[in-house]
Amino acid sequence: MSFWLAYLIFSVSCVVITCRTLVAYSECALWIKIAVVAAITVAWFVPMLIWNLRTNTFISSSFYAKLSYVGYFLYGTAFILMMLLIFRDIIWTVLYLFNSRHVVSPADSHILDIANIITVTVAFILGFYAVYEAEKMPRILQYDFNNPKITHPLKIAMISDAHINRAVSADKVKKLVEYVNEQKADMVFLVGDIGDDFVDDIKPHLQELAKLKANDAIYFVLGNHEVYNNATDWEATAGKMGWIVLHNSGVKIPEYGVYIAGIPDPDLFSVNIKQSLKNSAETDFKILLSHRPSFAKNVSDNGVDLMFSGHTHGGQIFPFNYAAGWGNAGFVAGLYDVKNTKLILSRGAGYWGPPMRLFAPSDIIIVNLNPAAD
Repeated sequence: MSFWLAYLIFSVSCVVITCRTLVAYSECALWIKIAVVAAITVAWFVPMLIWNLRTNTFISSSFYAKLSYVGYFLYGTAFILMMLLIFRDIIWTVLYLFNSRHVVSPADSHILDIANIITVTVAFILGFYAVYEAEKMPRILQYDFNNPKITHPLKIAMISDAHINRAVSADKVKKLVEYVNEQKADMVFLVGDIGDDFVDDIKPHLQELAKLKANDAIYFVLGNHEVYNNATDWEATAGKMGWIVLHNSGVKIPEYGVYIAGIPDPDLFSVNIKQSLKNSAETDFKILLSHRPSFAKNVSDNGVDLMFSGHTHGGQIFPFNYAAGWGNAGFVAGLYDVKNTKLILSRGAGYWGPPMRLFAPSDIIIVNLNPAAD
C-alpha cells in the first residue's frame, strides 16, 4: 500500500510538472492542450495499468506483451521528456537572468511553444535510441584476478537482471543464452532478477533458459523480482533446470580452491552470511552471490574475497543513476573495493519497466580467476 501511495504522489507530481511546462503558457488550441494533458497522464500511469492487467485472464499473453512494451515505452519517454524540460528551463532561466539582453525570455509564449516542440521531438529521439540500447546484446565486461588461494584457472560468466517476462520475446532469451554459452565459462552465476514473471506464464522462455551451459555448474540466487513472482516456484524451477540454488548456503570447490556462497535478496529474506560460509576454510577463495550490492558492507569481516551483485541496472535511464547510487549505499556499477572485499556490480543483461537504456548499457560480466604468479 505504501509503495502505491508513493507511486501515486510521484506520478501526479510528474504529470503536473510536465503539463504545466508544456501547455500552461502555450498559445496552442484548447483541444491540443487537452490532448497533451491526457497523453502525459496516461503515460505516467502505465505501470499501474500494466500491473493490474498482468493477472487478467481475459487478456491473452501476446496482447499483454504488446501492451506492456508500448505502454512502458511511453512511460520511459515521459520520464526522459520531463528531465529534458527541467534541464532546459533551468539552463534557459539562468542564462536569461545573467544575460537578459541577448537571451530570449522564457516567458515568451511563442518561443516557448517552439522550444516545447523541439524538446518533445528530442525526447522521442532519445526514447527510440534508448530502446535500441536496451534491445541489443549486452556488452562483455571482463575482469581478471590473481590470488594465491586459487589453485586452478577458473572462468566465470555472471548474468543479472535479465527480467524475463511476457513482454520479452522467447527468441531474445534464446539469443542471450547462446551468447553466454559462446563464452564457454566454467561456471555461470545468475545473481537475481533473472525472472520477472510467474513461471507458468513464461514457459517458452524457460525452455530456452534451460539451455544455458557451463563446464562445471550454474549457480542461482533470488532477486527481489523472483520474490514478487513466487520465490518458491522460481527456486523449484531453477533446481529442475539443474542449477544449484544457493539460499543462505554454499558449495566448496576444491579443484579450484574456491568456496561459493549465496544469499537470497537481503531486503526480503532473513539472511545468514555465517550460515552460508560455515563449510568454508581460511584457505578458500570465498565468493558471495548477493543480488543487492549494499550488502557488501556486511561481508568483509566474514572473509569474503569477491562478491557478485546486480539490482541497480546502473540507473538504466540517465539521470536515474544518481538515484540508483543513493538507494544502494553509493554503488551503481563496476568494480568496487569494500574494505577487504572486491565487489563486481553488473548493470544487468535486460531492463525493468521501460524497454530502454540511456547511457547505462547492459552487460554480461566475465571474470577470470587465476593462481597468483610465482
